[in-house]
Amino acid sequence: MKLQGITQLTVVVSLVVMVLGCKALQNFSAGQEWSSNYSLMEGTQANDPAIIDGDLKTIGQTQYVESSMSGEDNYIRTMATYAAPSEAVVILPEPKAIHRVVIYSANVIQMLDIWITDSNGKWEKVKEVKSNKENKIDIRLTRTIHTSGVRARIRRTADDAALRRKNVRRGFGYRQIGGKTKAQAKIAEFELYGFVTEGEQVGGTSEVKDDEAELDHLLSQ
Repeated sequence: MKLQGITQLTVVVSLVVMVLGCKALQNFSAGQEWSSNYSLMEGTQANDPAIIDGDLKTIGQTQYVESSMSGEDNYIRTMATYAAPSEAVVILPEPKAIHRVVIYSANVIQMLDIWITDSNGKWEKVKEVKSNKENKIDIRLTRTIHTSGVRARIRRTADDAALRRKNVRRGFGYRQIGGKTKAQAKIAEFELYGFVTEGEQVGGTSEVKDDEAELDHLLSQ
């Protein structure tokens, strides 16, 4: 009986600790405010300036990644170039703790990877999005990312199928590829957020809401 009582008490204590821990975590998250959009910091650079100009009406696009394949087989290199993904790259003037990446696209980005640079400038993949159906992608990172460089590598967009139909011809048992098979992403804004720290003005939440309302207006036209 004593052993059973001890076991029951242990279970109860464990449950109480779990509940208190979850409640503390909820309170911590609820008390956080998003920072302003770091991509609008003076000195920020991008491989297309239109994606960080703060204006949803201006549309930039990702840039194709050059093939790094070497060797004598020109056909293989050519095929790799045609199938190459494209990227949007944002470089901040100084490292920031990034917790959130928001991308507004005119053509739906269905699959992408998020990469960050470390202190040595080496790129590391930190997030994958495998199935998206919205013009807005709102990515929450599961750990603090302290970095000055973020890039989105586009794996698939809603325009890929049309581009393949245009550039791929089939006949007589073979395929003839005459151009790119992955479409560039059309990006209105590429936004980066952290949490507000002591002394920093709170503005990120209202900015995000304004952006969402403007995007809805543009897409409805």
